[in-house]
Amino acid sequence: MSASTHVFTGRLVERREDAAGPVGSVSVRGARVVVALDLVPDAREGDSLLVHAGVALAVLGGPLDPGPRPQAFPPPTWGGTGWGVDE
Repeated sequence: MSASTHVFTGRLVERREDAAGPVGSVSVRGARVVVALDLVPDAREGDSLLVHAGVALAVLGGPLDPGPRPQAFPPPTWGGTGWGVDE
């Protein structure tokens, strides 16, 4: 059994059809890895993929511009000091 894991995430930079089915080129820390895309038929260029043993298992995220980030903590909706204590 190997001491290292072969599971990684990477960005899909190229998608094409091969004789064996859909394959893609995934960028991982500057290196390019060719992976099978059979399990993620909706993956598009720019998507972040979870890869194991040369097979993309899941799409983790979309393109690089995800839009505005949600606010981590919404502002309080009550009056006073914001600590729930009436003044």
